[in-house]
Amino acid sequence: MALIARRSASDTGKAIAVHEGKRTIASLGWARFSSLAEDSPWRRCIGALDIPSAPETLAVIHSLWFDAVACPGDAAQLLFDHLIDALRSAGIEIALLATPAHLASHAEILGFRRLGEIFHDDDGPRLPMALVIGDWAHLTRVRSPLLPAAQKYPPNFELPDWFDHRLYEYHRPAGIRAQRADVFLHNLATAWQLSTAPLLEDLAGENLGFLHSFAQAVTAPPGQTLLRKNDNDRDLYLILDGAVEVSDSIRNRREVLATLGAGQIFGEGGFFARTPRSADITAIVPTQLLVLAPAAFDLLGREHPNAAIQILQALGRTLCLRVYAGVAD
Repeated sequence: MALIARRSASDTGKAIAVHEGKRTIASLGWARFSSLAEDSPWRRCIGALDIPSAPETLAVIHSLWFDAVACPGDAAQLLFDHLIDALRSAGIEIALLATPAHLASHAEILGFRRLGEIFHDDDGPRLPMALVIGDWAHLTRVRSPLLPAAQKYPPNFELPDWFDHRLYEYHRPAGIRAQRADVFLHNLATAWQLSTAPLLEDLAGENLGFLHSFAQAVTAPPGQTLLRKNDNDRDLYLILDGAVEVSDSIRNRREVLATLGAGQIFGEGGFFARTPRSADITAIVPTQLLVLAPAAFDLLGREHPNAAIQILQALGRTLCLRVYAGVAD
């Protein structure tokens, strides 16, 4: 059945929906930055940055929804293509999106950039991210599926330069798209409806209980360093709630390599391959974790071998999804 995209307007801004027959399978809403309430966290975020772009050229994507079961990749593509056309036709240069930490890598492969520190809105902690629609070079770099739609309009050179210098810490994307565009967008549509990465759902029930029994529960306040580059400890970390940044010092300047959230893991290199830590990892909000030591996992394997196998399978799926999405390790 053919997919149809429709645009509409309301008191809260503009909307785009993709329909398959009479069924809506994807939708989003956006509004001009100038229409936001005075107490919006976006106003504080943008006001602190002094972006060299007029407020009327900024828009906020305030809702993004997919039918996780029925939304194919080409429906998500159609939704985003119409978004690019609608924004550029309205004179918008920058689209803003408040992103859950566990979806930051997906947003980065779409072409969004980190704008700075995490903030809280009605849905909890969110990463402020921005898409410079005319930044052809960045969209090409991450192999964004939005590039063809963006290239229908003139490129923008000033804003990308400003982002690279003013927000150098976040200039490096977490990865590039490794899947076909339709496959990546289908996976994005599925992931966007989950409150965590799939690992916690894979481990639901008895297996997660076993993991809690053999791992150590840790709560990290914002700013606490959980791993340091070149350390040789081998523990594996599972984020239950919160968010962390993966960073490195390159040419004496800090660069954020990735942002991870609930349901994602880190420390797998030391745990599985006994390699030194490859980056620093720091909590950026209050973060709850399970820390699994190799000796504890060996004990779990002896006492509950079936559970250990299923936990390994879930961890393997998580790592495959990271590779397939193109996320840097």
